[in-house]
Amino acid sequence: MVTILCDHAVHMLHRVVGYDHAALGMSFAALEANSVPFLERAGVPRSRIVCLPWGGPPPDPSPKPFAGRAYDIIFHGSLDSLIPEQEFLRAETAVGLAEPEARAILRAAERVVEGDIDPDRSLPEACAEESIDTSRLDLMRLARMVKATDIRSRAIRRERFLSAFADAPVHFFGNYPEAFKRKFSRAVFHENKSFSEISAISRNAKIALCDMVNFRRNAHLRLMYDQAHGCLSATEHNDRLGGDFTDMENIIFASHPYPDIADKVRAVLADPARGQAMVDAARPIYKSRYTWRETVKALIPLLPPLDVKTPLRLTKSKNTRRSPIRAKLTKRKTGRLKSR
Repeated sequence: MVTILCDHAVHMLHRVVGYDHAALGMSFAALEANSVPFLERAGVPRSRIVCLPWGGPPPDPSPKPFAGRAYDIIFHGSLDSLIPEQEFLRAETAVGLAEPEARAILRAAERVVEGDIDPDRSLPEACAEESIDTSRLDLMRLARMVKATDIRSRAIRRERFLSAFADAPVHFFGNYPEAFKRKFSRAVFHENKSFSEISAISRNAKIALCDMVNFRRNAHLRLMYDQAHGCLSATEHNDRLGGDFTDMENIIFASHPYPDIADKVRAVLADPARGQAMVDAARPIYKSRYTWRETVKALIPLLPPLDVKTPLRLTKSKNTRRSPIRAKLTKRKTGRLKSR
């Protein structure tokens, strides 16, 4: 069995520890390599871990033209209220952390926000300044601290990224603090939507915003689906995307502290032909490198060998409520399997 982790391993480590993964045949696909040390400390053999690049569906065969889309800019995701530092210290110490540990989380989050460093690397540095040796911390305690660093740094950077569009016609789908909403003069705030609902909305949107401070070498799943639906991405530059896409040719890249991202987006919206050309240029890159058909190949080392002696033929199912394709096997009296 392969479990795909949809976030850094620290966010779900409590579901990993306590099992004999080798005996149970359990394997894990992590989004980035920084999850691997935590999985190994939780008892997962390295041979049962791969890094899986996020992927998406095949591109829509006939996406709606850029100029004919109803939404100029969309963002789907929520924003947590940022707890002031003193209140954060009181809250963390009240639930079991020592004050130096809580201070280290604040320092580490600030380093993630301001620099190009992951939470699991920034936290040990900040802990060292508080005379805390993270190698001696209990695994779950360390994971909790890294998780808190990640959550706080995401909230800070997301607010900064989105605040760059304070005077832009952004449609927000999610939950947001009232103080954040008051920053925007032209935005429309919608209720939270399911992933499938958002997927349909992106088919009618010109540009989708996507912050990615928590992904240095991968990308959000929602960005993949936006790309598949012919929606132009305005997102943070990182190692994975930067290796394939070019700013203002097939994507709109932003770099912290986001001095010009809003101007870039406005320039594309003012020139629909340019926007369409960028979408068209992004499409072959996405199709060749970012669909699940391509990225799922990373799982092959974790899969058991197929029994090629038993041929299967796919047939249409008579039960329309199930998947339209299924493999049927019957057993002869001899005990051998045959396909039909």
